[in-house]
Amino acid sequence: MTMRELLDARSEMVRFSAAKDILDRSMNDAQIRKAEADADIAEAKAKQISNTDETVRIVFNDNLTPDREDIQGNENQS
Repeated sequence: MTMRELLDARSEMVRFSAAKDILDRSMNDAQIRKAEADADIAEAKAKQISNTDETVRIVFNDNLTPDREDIQGNENQS
């Protein structure tokens, strides 16, 4: 007899136990699917990071004139 067939049993306790077992199994299945999906996402992110061949270049330009806030800030510190 399957759990679904036990849902039609005469005994209320048997029906309750069958329903509880079915719900527990479906929750576990959902948790397993979620964990697998999370693992797939993490793996895809790691693969994306490791496959990046781009180099980040930071360029500093010393030829900029100071902003008003910078000038006022220096005057207040003096």
